[in-house]
Amino acid sequence: MKVLAGQQGAETVYANNAPLLLILGGGGIANVIWCLALIVRNRSGTNFIDLRTPLAANYLFCVLAGVIAYAEFFFFGMGESQMGEFSVFVSWPIHMA
Repeated sequence: MKVLAGQQGAETVYANNAPLLLILGGGGIANVIWCLALIVRNRSGTNFIDLRTPLAANYLFCVLAGVIAYAEFFFFGMGESQMGEFSVFVSWPIHMA
């Protein structure tokens, strides 16, 4: 996908991020299906509209966590594209640090 993105005109620094849609999308679909199954099994759907809990803050933090997680991989892809031959063994440890 990275090579195809480059062939279609994506700049080198952004081409590493092309596979993220497939990778994160697949994981997201699996998580949504599992969460819905647990909500149905535990009959906990009313918890999403319970007025006694601070739902706005909970939803805000969920969105913020998702954006931060995506940005983490986005910037990792940008950095890895600039490491040249060192990206094979250095990029992931730097990312995890």
